[in-house]
Amino acid sequence: MHSLKILSNGLLQEGGTEPFKLNTVDAELVDAEHLVPQVLTFDVQGRGPVGIRVTYSCHCWTRSFDLTRDVGTMGVMDGKNKRVFSAERFDLSLALPALVATLDELHIYETTALRNHGAYNSSGILADGTAYTIFFTLRPMRGKMNKVRYRLVMDIESAYLREQPGPGRQVSFRSAVGSALDRAF
Repeated sequence: MHSLKILSNGLLQEGGTEPFKLNTVDAELVDAEHLVPQVLTFDVQGRGPVGIRVTYSCHCWTRSFDLTRDVGTMGVMDGKNKRVFSAERFDLSLALPALVATLDELHIYETTALRNHGAYNSSGILADGTAYTIFFTLRPMRGKMNKVRYRLVMDIESAYLREQPGPGRQVSFRSAVGSALDRAF
């Protein structure tokens, strides 16, 4: 756990102190408590149970910095990229861990960049044609977290409302997991 907690109003808190705002903060120092790394186990046909360590980037609760509207707001540094807190993304991310746990039931597609996957719940498409979409990568890595073994790491790179369906080739979650396992083992 990091020493700073991001609150739903975009302020930071350290321990039991009064909430506060900084000019900028390194995303690596901030926790969104509902987005802690976890190991999920999925039953992948032909491969048995596969443990996957899930991590969440700050892009799940921040958005791109806009010089015209974000002057004076707290910057969240993601490496060299400045981002800002997004109340909408933060609120949507409260359901993100539960949604990730059902990835084997969602529509998955490879993005046009072919470096990650997008996933969304087709029953959750809103009237305007948008749906809460998760963008993630899968990479082989063996390890153990909280006494649970894993064979892959899933980095949730971002999650936000966007038009559906996303561009790219539709794949099954099992296929995406199998491809990631085949790359290393």
